[in-house]
Amino acid sequence: MRQLGGTKIVSKMKFFGKFFGINSNYFVFETTSEPAAEPEGGGEEGEEGAKKGPWGRPVETIPVEAGIGPNANTYWVCSRPGDELYRLPDVTPLQIKTARQIKKFFTGNLKAEVSAYPPFPGVEENYLRAQIARISATCEIAPKGFYKAPEEGEEGGEGGPLEPDEEYQPLATAELQSLENWVHKNKYLNLQGRTTLFVPEKEEGEEAEEEEGEEKEEQPPSPEELEEIPGALTSIDTDKDLPQQGWKPWSLITSSTHKSLKHQVLGLRSAIWPGACTVVTPAGFSSVYIGWGMKHTPFVAPLPPPVLKEFEGLTPESLELPPIPKPPEPEAGEGEEGGEGEEE
Repeated sequence: MRQLGGTKIVSKMKFFGKFFGINSNYFVFETTSEPAAEPEGGGEEGEEGAKKGPWGRPVETIPVEAGIGPNANTYWVCSRPGDELYRLPDVTPLQIKTARQIKKFFTGNLKAEVSAYPPFPGVEENYLRAQIARISATCEIAPKGFYKAPEEGEEGGEGGPLEPDEEYQPLATAELQSLENWVHKNKYLNLQGRTTLFVPEKEEGEEAEEEEGEEKEEQPPSPEELEEIPGALTSIDTDKDLPQQGWKPWSLITSSTHKSLKHQVLGLRSAIWPGACTVVTPAGFSSVYIGWGMKHTPFVAPLPPPVLKEFEGLTPESLELPPIPKPPEPEAGEGEEGGEGEEE
């Protein structure tokens, strides 16, 4: 962290966590967001993510949230403490959506191909960045009242960084043992892989039809539009239980069972992302992740895409032979010229 602070212009930094890999591990550090650079490694996305990647990878159709939401912070990674730090590229909505459908161990090579189905739009550094965004959105929590709720129109209300409340009074240890007194620090990632719903603009032809008053069948709302988005600083007590085991998503741990202990240390562990933990002491609190980057949910293999329909231009199959074509009729004058030649 000294190396990161001495060579990079950052105002805040913290140790995010450690990801285990098959060949080597990843140490991840979080800093305040810097001006967005062009994605590296798996960067097939443009400003609006409209380019197509190689090997049949899917196409980005939803723009990236630059500087807010999952890209509000910058993340650096190295394989061993003291090694040169590498900046991870910004994450795209499609990478988050695809990461939700696959389960993959890290190899320890940032440029390794992510061999999975559906095809992942990037390499391992992009997959690592997508898992960081998912863990950060779910597992970074804070005591209730530590951050002030953003007002409408403020940057924090659109997925930007929150500001601590200067009037916050630290809660007692007994109060912190209630899940109602803990809130999610970061905003929820919706089905699009963003913190804000993206609605594409209508094309010129569609706008002209609406102006002319032409009737058009109303399309039913998409699942993204029907999704209920939790507000900012939502209590973790409202998180859903794990469906298979019926477990609570958070469990409390204490350094001692003696209530009269002066310096009590309290912790909260996530059952959804094993390895995510938040520790709180009288001096403050901090969240950290140490694990394999695997969500504790059953893996359901996605179905292959539907079979393509037959080409409409082909005729249906038939056992009958096609009719014999008629010989071309001779043009007028060809027979007369031939007879004269034979007489000569």
